[in-house]
Amino acid sequence: MNGDHNNTYRLPGELERVSIGEGVVSQSETSFTTTPDNVRRKQSGYAVWSAQASYRIDEHWSAALNINNLFDKRYYLDALQTFYGEPQSVMLTLRGNF
Repeated sequence: MNGDHNNTYRLPGELERVSIGEGVVSQSETSFTTTPDNVRRKQSGYAVWSAQASYRIDEHWSAALNINNLFDKRYYLDALQTFYGEPQSVMLTLRGNF
């Protein structure tokens, strides 16, 4: 079983230009038995968290900071355990709308 969850909140009052957010992708335990050697590989369940903060500079410009895999969780993408998931990454974005 797996699931995705994301929330974004705009702060109230004088901080109304600031939004913060969080997200999580979760995966329950997975396993795979290889053939013909009949070796069972298992991965425990995991959760990968992300965080986001943005600031509306004015009516045209905004800036955002996103951190994916917030806690730099090491996990496999598949039950075969052949590929690791993405490590922690940080992205700063400046956006203009005209």
